[in-house]
Amino acid sequence: METRKIIGLCLMLAGIFLLIIGGFIGGMGAAVFLLIYGVPLIILGLVIFFNKHEDKIEQVNYSRMKGGKNDKK
Repeated sequence: METRKIIGLCLMLAGIFLLIIGGFIGGMGAAVFLLIYGVPLIILGLVIFFNKHEDKIEQVNYSRMKGGKNDKK
């Protein structure tokens, strides 16, 4: 498994865990607090897990592009 998928999966699991804990807590303030952090963690984990364009961005060689560091005139 790639690092990106592991990180995405961990964030999703943490968000799901916070949602479950928020459902069992009796105090409304604590439940809302955990929901505020749980839902964004799930969304962020999904985006990281399914983002396949990140690999293409990392492979771009910026030194060959015009205006790059090694651009000689």
